[in-house]
Amino acid sequence: SNGRGFTMHSLETARFCLLGALVALYMMAGAAVFSCLERPQELKAHQLWKMRLRTFSEEHNISEEELKSLLHHYDEARTAGVHSERGRALWDFPGAFYFVGTVVSTIGFGVTAPSTGAGKVLLVFYGSLGCSAAILFFNLFLERLITSISLFMFWCHTRKSGPEDKNSERDSSDERKPSVYQITLLLLLVVLVVACSAASLYSPMEGWTYLESLYFCFVAFSTVGFGDFVSSQKEHHEDIRAYQMSNCLLMLLGVCCTYSLFNAISVIINKGLSWILIKVNWVDLPLFLRSNVFFVGLSMFAGNYLTKLVSIFGLYIKSYGFLLILVKKKSQLFIATFRKMLREIRHFSPQQSQKMPAKSWRD
Repeated sequence: SNGRGFTMHSLETARFCLLGALVALYMMAGAAVFSCLERPQELKAHQLWKMRLRTFSEEHNISEEELKSLLHHYDEARTAGVHSERGRALWDFPGAFYFVGTVVSTIGFGVTAPSTGAGKVLLVFYGSLGCSAAILFFNLFLERLITSISLFMFWCHTRKSGPEDKNSERDSSDERKPSVYQITLLLLLVVLVVACSAASLYSPMEGWTYLESLYFCFVAFSTVGFGDFVSSQKEHHEDIRAYQMSNCLLMLLGVCCTYSLFNAISVIINKGLSWILIKVNWVDLPLFLRSNVFFVGLSMFAGNYLTKLVSIFGLYIKSYGFLLILVKKKSQLFIATFRKMLREIRHFSPQQSQKMPAKSWRD
């Protein structure tokens, strides 16, 4: 057992290091691309702003230092909720509710922020508890969404099967259980439907183009929250309660579905990392790492020859009598080893998955 634990620990360490390196390369590539796209526009904006500042200073006989000081005070006023064009109140109850919603969902647009010392201290404790509860809610939503999708796919397959196939269905149910790729595709379709529907609402209500509305949906639903586009901030929106309610519901649904999609994609990335470790490092590994147990541990995520797992989502649908696990039967030895591993993994049971909802999605 010590050898097995060491090998699995080595696998996790190797996968962690590989993921860190790939994320760093991904960020460097993204920085290079966005810099090429956005840097010229930034330089033009700076030049235009300096020219306008100089022109205004000369026309009104005001020094640039005094003008910059005034603009600095204006930036502080905007942070406190004062705008040159009158908008909706930021700290009445609806505005405060919108603010705490962006806090617990980790969107954080940045349009509204506490300016008092007491508010900043309260935000630290309020956000810590609220964000933790929101993550738990997202995980529970993810479990139920994956379960619903799997049951729907199972129901569709049983509807297509004839009565004579009922007995054979129990014996060959592995082939009909949804793979992580199928679930990811369905989640992607759900997110697209929600985003397109939300964009159809935001475009006329906010005066944005449809592309800008889709951009806002991704930024908000993925909890990136740049703050360049923020919904429900205009003064006339205070009188449209239906729009305010729809905005909150769309935000909640969009964040939950996008969180589920990102978790599914992370599973595919995890499988890809393990596949890379097998293909690249298998020849160079020490002999004790080439044991059958270690190969089985790697193959649990590789999926091409031995397994295709949805069980890493931590789902066990007892009432329908099947696990969301895809196992391609290659050898009796592997099946026995795999079943032994399943018995040792506690969070495949419904009771344990409720106690540890977040961990079951990251295995």
